[in-house]
Amino acid sequence: MAVKMAIVCFAVHCIERITFFSIHEAMRDSNLPQRSSDDEPWGAAAPREHVVQFYAEERTLLDTLERYSAGGLAGGESVILIATRTHLDETAARLGRAGICVERAGAEHRYIARDAEDLLSHLMVRGRIDEARFQIIARQMLSHAFAGAPRVRGFGEMVSLVWQQGLRGAALRLEELWHELVRRRPFPVVCAYHQRVLGESAEDAMRDIRARHTREIGGPEA
Repeated sequence: MAVKMAIVCFAVHCIERITFFSIHEAMRDSNLPQRSSDDEPWGAAAPREHVVQFYAEERTLLDTLERYSAGGLAGGESVILIATRTHLDETAARLGRAGICVERAGAEHRYIARDAEDLLSHLMVRGRIDEARFQIIARQMLSHAFAGAPRVRGFGEMVSLVWQQGLRGAALRLEELWHELVRRRPFPVVCAYHQRVLGESAEDAMRDIRARHTREIGGPEA
């Protein structure tokens, strides 16, 4: 009798475990962005691409951050996000609602979130980018990211903040440094600019910025 009871308990336990994992997988699959050709570059960013996005609405940027990050994490990549604290917090909240634990991903060196304004305080010297410091900081972030996964994708918002300060030359030089970096290391970077920071000569600004990227993208809904 005891043996029969043990067998029944074991069977019930197995059924519960199978049901739990089935539900868990279904929830994860329904919440995470699916990889498809329509998700490019959100689902699969190509190594050595340096991509730019111009946006008018905050929602567009947050959608980009969410899907770009989720696509990388779901695909086994490490993700480096350099954004404002507000954008980092909102992205982490969105990923959490999608069933992604950013704390665990961070502990595994697969989710590296850095405050763009804080980083700039270490990089800017009298209105110019300290290129030696940039190389050191970038190398450290990439080292951590590649320790977590064989593939890495990055996102940067520092350039927009520098441009907003009226430091056009410094912003363009920062773009060039990112461009040189992705040519040396096999990972992509997406940069984003709010259109209002470009000022009255937005068309000239966008032309100069586009010249320092491999291509331009719209939002995830585009």
